[in-house]
Amino acid sequence: MTETAVLVVICLLVVYIFYRIRSCKKKISSMGHCEKLNMLDGIVSSFGLFYDENREVFSSKLTARQRGNGYLQPDNNRVDSCPVYFEFEGKTWLIEFTKGNYGVMTGAETGVYHTEGIVEPMLYDFIHFTSAYDYELLYISNRLMKDGKVIYENNARHWWLAGFRPEVTEETEKLQLFSTVTFGTEVAAEVFFKALDSKVEERNDGSTCGICGNKVFFMMCGSKKTDTAKKKLLCRWSYIKVKMYLWLSKPFTSTMDRILYLYFLMPSSINSIFTIDREFK
Repeated sequence: MTETAVLVVICLLVVYIFYRIRSCKKKISSMGHCEKLNMLDGIVSSFGLFYDENREVFSSKLTARQRGNGYLQPDNNRVDSCPVYFEFEGKTWLIEFTKGNYGVMTGAETGVYHTEGIVEPMLYDFIHFTSAYDYELLYISNRLMKDGKVIYENNARHWWLAGFRPEVTEETEKLQLFSTVTFGTEVAAEVFFKALDSKVEERNDGSTCGICGNKVFFMMCGSKKTDTAKKKLLCRWSYIKVKMYLWLSKPFTSTMDRILYLYFLMPSSINSIFTIDREFK
């Protein structure tokens, strides 16, 4: 291929890219608000999420596909997790709190799982836990903050209350998760609180917990002591990706418009943004 032919191909490619960008901008601008919202919900629904327009946050659905997968101890360095195991009514329960960067998202999770019998502690990392059934759902309230600023908050009766917002922080240890878990009885709350209190002492990072009746409160601070160079590298990579996300969607400012714009411009990018499968094997 001659230099002239190469130049022509490059020019055509540039023209095509600009045409695509212009067409996508025009398409977003021509859509009505309800149409945008319905389309966005349809896109993220397959990832087990829905868009909370008022808070501009993606929250987990009660019927998320991940529910059937349950929980198996993950090998993940991107987020800070605090798994709390306790025994109650013939089952080993796990309530895990998680916060950190998820790709181009900053978010947090509180998941409720259990086994069908009592499991020895030495097997916790190898046993598959089942997601809580409908009659076992707990009322959970989460608020994620950094430097005194609320990133998002949500609440619901759930087995996996999660929230994700398109932004990334390089200092994940500054993220604070304020979580309240409401149990059906004070006895259950007390059993969980004792296990959580031991975990807080083990973390020794400024995290605190408390109990009032059937409600248990947890403020998750800092980061686990097992921080590695790999985790820091992944965190930096997430930060770079969110900068790319903001730059590519620069014509728009709202989360809804940005995501839809990228969906029309680069459909494959949506999988990278919304695949939240950290816990689910």
